[in-house]
Amino acid sequence: MVGGGGVLRSLALAAKDLKAGNGTRHPELYLFKTWGEVQDYAGNDPAGADLHPWVDLIDDIGTQTALEAVDRLGSEENSDVIISTVHKAKGREWPVVRIGEDFTEREPEPDATGKPGRIPRNEARLAYVAITRARHQLDIGGLAWFNAHPQANPQGIDATAPTSADPHHLDAPPYTPANPWDRLGPPSDQLG
Repeated sequence: MVGGGGVLRSLALAAKDLKAGNGTRHPELYLFKTWGEVQDYAGNDPAGADLHPWVDLIDDIGTQTALEAVDRLGSEENSDVIISTVHKAKGREWPVVRIGEDFTEREPEPDATGKPGRIPRNEARLAYVAITRARHQLDIGGLAWFNAHPQANPQGIDATAPTSADPHHLDAPPYTPANPWDRLGPPSDQLG
């Protein structure tokens, strides 16, 4: 896990405390009295969207399993799979990248004609950083919705065309996305 497991460890400990009714000292969660309040915030409040994948992970595997997994994390050099947030992946590349399903589609506000509006520029840039981490193969996973958005597909590119090579076959030809991400400028790791 890029940057280690500190974020997951602190969230798992906070969840454990909140589930036991003890409150928490976690800097982002100390105002919550129960784990249910955190779940509601992460799942329903746009301000809690960053917590949503972590809360889902704790809910799926439990606090004890999360803590045990963090204790077993190895170094990146000796790992077959590396997990990263987009922010921590900035400036880095890997041969194969799979975008997680937690990169959910945001519904843009419609414009005056009723057509879907623009995708917010900051979200488009974050998505751009995510997809430009792959050197050879890219599975766009949770970003597949982008190809079907009218603002993202002005040339009428076939959004049903395959979007990734099989990550288990490293001899597959490199995947080069043929979509309008390029209009955002060079990858942010080249901006200096």
